[in-house]
Order: sequence, then structure tokens, then C-alpha cells
Amino acid sequence: MKTIYFIRHGEAEHNVSGVFGGHIDTKLTEHGIKQANLAGQQAKKENLSFDIIVSSPLDRAHNTAKIVAAHLNHPVNEIILSDDLKERFYGVLEGSDFTQYKQAYRANEASIDHHEGVERFIDMQMRAQRVYDWLQSLPGEKILVVSHAGFGRALRRAVQGRPITEKYDPINNAELIRFI
Repeated sequence: MKTIYFIRHGEAEHNVSGVFGGHIDTKLTEHGIKQANLAGQQAKKENLSFDIIVSSPLDRAHNTAKIVAAHLNHPVNEIILSDDLKERFYGVLEGSDFTQYKQAYRANEASIDHHEGVERFIDMQMRAQRVYDWLQSLPGEKILVVSHAGFGRALRRAVQGRPITEKYDPINNAELIRFI
């Protein structure tokens, strides 16, 4: 059975500004770089090693993956990038203030589906299931996925067979989680 770990990217510029980041390619903040280093140090302290590291190609996730990989002496050039690991696409909401949607979104992530261009919640969940199936097909037994909070929640539901109606479960920046 495969072991799958997940790390959400470190704090990024859009996290600080409180906007929907989605596919916007923002950079890690100085604090985010420190968080990624701490995640790498934690993984090393726990004697974790990964056969494969996969990452969203968005800068904030990819840089987090590179920092963690360096701590584990995993070749940075072997990190596999996949567009399927990107955050949910927020359409017209990308770059807009998240605070006005926060309460409704955390009660029901599908609450924003009606906005123009937003990737439907169910579609992101189906994408997460495809990613899980893909992870199962990879040759390695221990896999680290570096991605984003919304997608991470969807992937956790897919990996652990949790219902799509599950209560919103936050994933902190640079939090190392064992999914299975």
C-alpha cells in the first residue's frame, strides 16, 4: 500500500492580502520560506524519505517542494509537476477579497460555484480522484504531494474515502500531513 503525505505551500503573498489565489502565480513570503524550511526540517527529523515528490507548478507550491526536497536530499530536478495539482480555479473571483465569502465558503465550498468561470466544487473533487488514481499508478511507494489548501482537502477526501459533504477542514500553510 502506498504512503501519501501532503504539504500545502508556505504562506504566499495572496494569503497575506486575503484574496482568492487560485491560479494566480504568487510567490512565497519570507515567512512562507521559513515555514517551508521548517516542514523540510520536520520531515528530516521524522526520518521521512520519498520515492516521488509531485507538485503543483504554481510558484508557491513548487518552491515549497524544492525547499522540502533539499532538506531530504531528494533531487530537486526530479520533482514531478502536474497542472492537476493546481488550486481550484476561482474564475472572476481570482484576486478578489476572500473575507466577504469566508463564512459561506467554509460552511459549503460549493457556495461560490455560481460565479462566472469558477471551477465547480464537484469538478475539483473529481479532479482530486483522478490525481489519487494517478498517484496509485506511480512506481514509488512513498509519495509527497505539494499543493494548495482547497485541492488538498479534495485530495484528502478522495484518498480517505471521505464524503464530499464533509465539514470544511482547514490545512495550514506548510503543514505536513499523512493522508495514508
